[in-house]
Amino acid sequence: NVQIPLTCSASSTLDSNSDFSCENLYDNDFTTWQDNSLRCEDAWLEFEFANEVYIEFIVIHNSEKSASFKRNYKIRDLVVTSNLENQQIQRELENHNTEQWININETIKYLRIDVLSAYPGEEFNGQEPFQECAVQEIRFFGKDKG
Repeated sequence: NVQIPLTCSASSTLDSNSDFSCENLYDNDFTTWQDNSLRCEDAWLEFEFANEVYIEFIVIHNSEKSASFKRNYKIRDLVVTSNLENQQIQRELENHNTEQWININETIKYLRIDVLSAYPGEEFNGQEPFQECAVQEIRFFGKDKG
């Protein structure tokens, strides 16, 4: 089952505009979260659930739209932490726009993703690259605790 966070927060949001907020990460739409032109530097995303949930894995999806995928910065290396002190998962994502899984297998109430490095934006059809870090979706798969 997909678990929907109660709230989210981000290190920054493009122009403090709700069009690019972290809520876009779990809206099942092409909308994206984008940082405030910081090229993913020191970027983080936090998610809190209403109750403790068992999360089997998360799925991170870069922008499906070619222009957005090519021109924006994308997460490369990341660290996932939670309210469990001993849990830290480090992963390198591939530079493509298909879904990528990260196994969690923990009962948590809170999850944080810290970006350690990024793939730079590229020119697309003569258009300059963007300075924003962008992610289209982060979905949480698991079940309610109990």
